Amino acid sequence: MTDKPQYSVVLPSWDEEPNIRPLAERIAATFSGMGINNWEAIWVDNGSHDGSLTLLKELHAQDERFKFLSLSRNFGHSGAVACGLDAACGERVVLMDG
Repeated sequence: MTDKPQYSVVLPSWDEEPNIRPLAERIAATFSGMGINNWEAIWVDNGSHDGSLTLLKELHAQDERFKFLSLSRNFGHSGAVACGLDAACGERVVLMDG
């Protein structure tokens, strides 16, 4: 994607493997339903111990709009949010929390 995204969705996560794919599908369907194709979803993996990071890599390989940042350890919610907001490139930024 070369154009600046209209929307960036920032998703801090920790050990959320079972929830990632369904949420990714929902995000893509929601934007598609609004006729918006220029978006990015940025997961901030906050030192997960489950298979979250592997799944995020798979999602990114399937669709480059799904992005991820991997933190070396759990930096807490505010640390993950700050990291995601710093990486967001969209004209509008949406923060999704669990």
